[in-house]
Amino acid sequence: MKKFLRALLYVVAVLYPIFVFTFLVILKSPVKIFSLCVMIFGMTFFLAFTGSKKKDGQKKSAMDWRPLVSSILLLGTGLLCFFTNQILFLKLYSVAISLILMFVFGSTLIFKPNMIFRFATLSDKSIIGSSSEKDVYRYCRNVTIIWCAFFLTNGTISTITAFSEEIFKIDSDTANTIWSIYNGGVSYLLLGLLFLIEIRVRKHVYKRLVTAFPLSTYKSYSRPHEKIMCYTMGNKKKTKKTWTDFLTETAILRKTFSDSQDEKFFVPTNDAWTFIVTFTALVQSKKTPEINFNYTEDFVKAEDSGNKIDVQETVDSNKKNPELDLENIPEIDAEKSFIVLTANEKSETKTLKDFEEKINLEVESNGKQIVREKRPFNIATDSPEQFLERMLLMFTLGIEFYRQTEKQKMDDK
Repeated sequence: MKKFLRALLYVVAVLYPIFVFTFLVILKSPVKIFSLCVMIFGMTFFLAFTGSKKKDGQKKSAMDWRPLVSSILLLGTGLLCFFTNQILFLKLYSVAISLILMFVFGSTLIFKPNMIFRFATLSDKSIIGSSSEKDVYRYCRNVTIIWCAFFLTNGTISTITAFSEEIFKIDSDTANTIWSIYNGGVSYLLLGLLFLIEIRVRKHVYKRLVTAFPLSTYKSYSRPHEKIMCYTMGNKKKTKKTWTDFLTETAILRKTFSDSQDEKFFVPTNDAWTFIVTFTALVQSKKTPEINFNYTEDFVKAEDSGNKIDVQETVDSNKKNPELDLENIPEIDAEKSFIVLTANEKSETKTLKDFEEKINLEVESNGKQIVREKRPFNIATDSPEQFLERMLLMFTLGIEFYRQTEKQKMDDK
């Protein structure tokens, strides 16, 4: 019932100027009769939104003030109009709405975060903690200022139309018509136009931003679930792998590696997707990945013990496991995540932090240029260090990647 009343209140608030015009100009209803109707509406909504208490432990919605304020304004407007028999107070309702919105939006410029940034992070949680958060915040602050200016301008024009009979020396019916046309039509058209322009500008601005998430700090919401991460190569076909696939397969492998007693595992390098999910699951499980291009089998082998884990078979057999937790991502200590790089029969141990520090510098200097290329990146190097570095760079920037060596190209022909 409350949802219905909430929806009805919004309809009444939006169509309020049209109701005023219809009853007072077209139907010539007495001011006191219409003001009485307004009071009844206001009282009904006020009682509906204040009559029930929240259950213990249930959080109160941050937006509950909106229907409450609207109902109080309707009630107050009706009372003033009823006792003064003046239509002016009915017209000032629209002015009050604009001023309240200006105050609410403007106050968030002082009591941060600003209103538009709050809306942005509600719809896209990946903004929080990303490399572009500061840029997004600055943009949203400017948009919040623009909306404040709009509400101020709209409130000013609404005030002029409310007093148009006295200002322009016109008859009351014409004044009421002017007020109704602007407040019930033009103001909404201007609001919609500003909203559409802001969406268009926002898309353009967001395309120029670099949203970087290092492997050690990513969260389940860092990328949209349908975001394409990688193309797997094989049988002359490309298979798309998404962020959901990444979360699912790393969760499966993470459980497998965590249950193993072995500490060191080879990471398959012949396929970019298998590599990134295996590598991620290993560091999350506090295991040591070893990257060796002399070892290109399709399964991961634990050193010394001879234990073999077929990555693809493990993933395929566990994808429908209802116990998979895709939301809670284990923390990765980049400084304590060791990686063994083997090339030309020589091994070197580095940490994930070593790579991410280098990648952060690359993101700061060339991140925007790399992102603007808007093309999948082929990681075809045979150097273990360069391979891991480029793989982590693509992951950090959210750029689609794949691996196709010259030999694979020949095999596909």
